[in-house]
Amino acid sequence: MYIRRIGFIKSQKIRPQDLVASSAPVQIWPRNVSNPSDNLKNLFEIPVLFYALVLYLFVTKQVDIVYVTAA
Repeated sequence: MYIRRIGFIKSQKIRPQDLVASSAPVQIWPRNVSNPSDNLKNLFEIPVLFYALVLYLFVTKQVDIVYVTAA
């Protein structure tokens, strides 16, 4: 992820000050630079949804062997 970003910044001669605004990098990065970052974010989002579902099932006492096996 960082190798692609740093390589892109150097090849395009982008100043670090241009990347300070939170929305600026989103507009600058091409897809081949932003994809690794998006994939990393997804790796952290899916487990959170899983644990939220597990907590919901536990609190509502809907846990049975099917859910345990699926987990």
